[in-house]
Amino acid sequence: LSSNFNIFLAWRKPYFNSEEPFLLEENLPSKNPFEIFDIWLKNVAAKKDVSFEEVNAACFSTVRDFSAFFALNRICNRHYFIKELLSSILDFVLCFQAINNRPKSRMVLIKEYDMEGFSFYTHYKSAKGREIDANPYGCILFYWPAVDRQASRFILLRGKQKSVTVSCQIIYFKVRVEGKIEKLPLNAAESYWYQRPLKSRIGSKLSNQSAVIPSRQYLEEQKKILEKLAAEKGEAAITRPDDWGGYRLLPDYFEFWQGQSDRVHDRIVFEKANGESEWTVKRLSP
Repeated sequence: LSSNFNIFLAWRKPYFNSEEPFLLEENLPSKNPFEIFDIWLKNVAAKKDVSFEEVNAACFSTVRDFSAFFALNRICNRHYFIKELLSSILDFVLCFQAINNRPKSRMVLIKEYDMEGFSFYTHYKSAKGREIDANPYGCILFYWPAVDRQASRFILLRGKQKSVTVSCQIIYFKVRVEGKIEKLPLNAAESYWYQRPLKSRIGSKLSNQSAVIPSRQYLEEQKKILEKLAAEKGEAAITRPDDWGGYRLLPDYFEFWQGQSDRVHDRIVFEKANGESEWTVKRLSP
């Protein structure tokens, strides 16, 4: 590429929801954001003409935070040896703080949601697992883009049958959910592990997620070993790794977004402060 390589992206798609042109507070189906999410997800999942299948796929973001080290340093100010030890640790941490405090995002599959939160499964020692340990807060983003919903129709024109294309609506929805993250009980992880297809269990069993590996061939060799084990001793031999389990995000913030062609989008937020049981509803500027 040349040193002045540059591309200006000017693609724009029209958004239109004929069923509900605007997302209005008075038309919300519920005052509970969990119930609204449930309605939106099931509505998208029921559509036959979308270009994606896993509507439960979400972008999950975390930030690794070392502020606890600084708080502990202040507490231990009068303890010389502890202070010296922490000072050495902090010197190391500060060298990498600019990198480690950067947000990271990845796609995950939300496996369950209820009136408490959203659950997913992964390796505890993965990058996201380590970041959750350091800073147990995260954000999940669901994005449901509708395709150009066009259908072919046959009409009679001057006595002859002719195919025409009828344009339908295009709707874009997003839901952002923020909150604290907790580990699910191990018995929940154990139960879900054996509900998974064998191929998925083998994939998780062989993976030391986020670790550097020598090649693709290395993965294939590990997979063959586990496939042989399952063939000889049964699928139950592919047991859950000790470092594989579930997390649940406990929301204190929901944002429901509906796209508009003029970019005057609708953004409705449900927010709950610590200790409060009621949700505060507000509209944000696009």
